[in-house]
Amino acid sequence: MLDLRDSGNFIALREVVRSGRIGKIQTVSVSGQHPLMPGKRQGWYFEEGQHGGTLNDIAIHALDIIPWITDTDIASVVAARTWNAKAAFAPHFKDCGQFLMQMANGGGVIGDVSYLAPEACGFGLPHYWRMTLHGLRGMVETSWNASGVVVADDSMAASELLPASPPRPGGYLDDFLAEVEGHPRRDGLSTKGVLRATRLALELEQCASQS
Repeated sequence: MLDLRDSGNFIALREVVRSGRIGKIQTVSVSGQHPLMPGKRQGWYFEEGQHGGTLNDIAIHALDIIPWITDTDIASVVAARTWNAKAAFAPHFKDCGQFLMQMANGGGVIGDVSYLAPEACGFGLPHYWRMTLHGLRGMVETSWNASGVVVADDSMAASELLPASPPRPGGYLDDFLAEVEGHPRRDGLSTKGVLRATRLALELEQCASQS
């Protein structure tokens, strides 16, 4: 259920990047803070050996969407760290996660996907799934709940707010069914892409466990 690419804001952000307006992307900063919600999530979530890791659980969404936006693969893991903080009731559960990765074009990705968002409003905050990208000629930023996409290039005296593109609710499922039926969408979610993002998420978890 890698649904970030179905958001109208992220579709519009991709259109800005793919247009070349801000030049070749050099840095990507992503914040995917989530509420922990103990007592509301299923009990197995906090059982040892069940969750699969915070980076594996949350960062995979960023690892899927970044190449889709930038047309540049993520080449390698540079550093990753997880630790137990808010989930003190389950000391084995490392609910905080941060990472640093290198893109195939030499650029960098830095991310924070911890379970530290406020419990009652975490999914509704303006910062939920916030992404900021800087290219050689400008920058672009949006988030899941933003009112559009902020863009500024070297020719502008002030930033501009662009409207979101039409969203694709359930687009990840449509892509899955299209692939099963033998006519995958050119830029759609695919088995190959999901496996690539999964491998990178597991590499992050491995890196964090060795740090």
